Amino acid sequence: MAKGKGYNRYNLLQKVKDVCDIYRQHEKNETSDYIYRNYIYPKHFISRSTFYRFLATPYKKEIEEIEIQRAKKEAIKKAQKRLFDDV
Repeated sequence: MAKGKGYNRYNLLQKVKDVCDIYRQHEKNETSDYIYRNYIYPKHFISRSTFYRFLATPYKKEIEEIEIQRAKKEAIKKAQKRLFDDV
């Protein structure tokens, strides 16, 4: 992953997760076209091809990786000594 793109990628993956959750919630009762038209498009305004691309995206693993990287950065920040903490 390129430096500086973690924040934007994380937001995109959260959107992918939301779309996939909505799809999984309704997939047993409705067709994917119906789900797209009535649940996905009114909320996210994405194209049908983007909808299918989102369904094929392995978002869970990537979200975990980004969260691990963020946790490491936070640990490093906490471990660093500050020059002017007393001020």
